[in-house]
Order: sequence, then C-alpha cells, then structure tokens
Amino acid sequence: MAKRRSSSRGRRKTTKMQPALTDLEFTIPAGQGSSFIDTQLSLSMTNRRLYDQGRNVAFQGLTFIWNAVATASPPALTDLATVQVKIRTAPNTWVTQNAWTKGKVLWDQMQDLVLDDNPSVKGSGMTTRFV
Repeated sequence: MAKRRSSSRGRRKTTKMQPALTDLEFTIPAGQGSSFIDTQLSLSMTNRRLYDQGRNVAFQGLTFIWNAVATASPPALTDLATVQVKIRTAPNTWVTQNAWTKGKVLWDQMQDLVLDDNPSVKGSGMTTRFV
C-alpha cells in the first residue's frame, strides 16, 4: 500500500489554547467596612470569557496584604487598626445546587416572557447573565 502524501490543502488550522489568568489583585479602600468580591465576574472580565456563576472553582491559595498607616512617629501599638478577613462561600451541597438550578430556570422563563413582549430589549453577553 502506498503512503499517502500529506497535503496542506483542506486541513484546518488549529488554534492554540490560551491560558487563563488566575492571579487577581483587589484593593479595598480603608474605612469602607465590609466588601464583596465576585471572583467569577472578575475572572470573566480578566480572561474575556464567560465563567458562569454555577461553575465550581477551586482556589489554591489566598494572600492578604495589609498596609498599616501609623498616625504618630514612632507608631504605637494603639495606632494600628484591627483587620478581620472572612472568606465565605455557599456550601457545596445538593440543596445549594438545586436552589441555583431552579433559580436559573425561573430566571430564564422570566427573560423569555420579557423578550416575547418586547424583543428590542434583548442584550448580549455580561448584561443578560444569571448571577
């Protein structure tokens, strides 16, 4: 059997997989109180692809850096404020997953009802995603 000659004609050009940026940095202004950071939204904006809220992600490590600003020279221990960091996630249980699934189905139904009545309000991308 003769060996088949390879031809560049008709062959699809394969695109390289682009690695996702996973190092995110957030700055929270002093005196703001509590803050909420949506990691899926931040990853979506950084990597220019949609990471759904229903996707389970794992974090390898979290680093917190606090820059203390002293009001006196030399700084006394009473000048430094106390910082408390709390990390909270929804539990990975069937109750949470089922609630998210049912909420998304209901949200999709409401979106369809609105678009049936007024198709001109149809958006795209980040504005019409279920959070």
